[in-house]
Amino acid sequence: MDDVCRNGSANNDDANIISSSNTPYDEKERAHFNRIVSAFRAYRAFSLLRIVNTEKYFLSLPVNHRALLKSFRDNLDVIRTCIEKNNNIIKLIVKDVAYMFENVSHTLTCSTNQVK
Repeated sequence: MDDVCRNGSANNDDANIISSSNTPYDEKERAHFNRIVSAFRAYRAFSLLRIVNTEKYFLSLPVNHRALLKSFRDNLDVIRTCIEKNNNIIKLIVKDVAYMFENVSHTLTCSTNQVK
């Protein structure tokens, strides 16, 4: 049980499977992961661009139509705030992804009084 706690598995070799193998599957997994990270990183710019385009469309409406949507621009401001807050969370999520596939040992350590 102590080996499982220290090494994350009963077999020490299992702890480094993801980081040490370079199979075609691993390369596909890495490429997929990088696409997801790129999407996260593009979130703010893409989302704010959509808001700008929506605002341009709104301003292209006749004045009497815009008058019917009194709180529309206020809602866009709320959405901008939400985008910024979401982006702050996304930055935390992707902060250390550069090290995700490095050849490092991912071990679990815990004290013996935690394991019974």
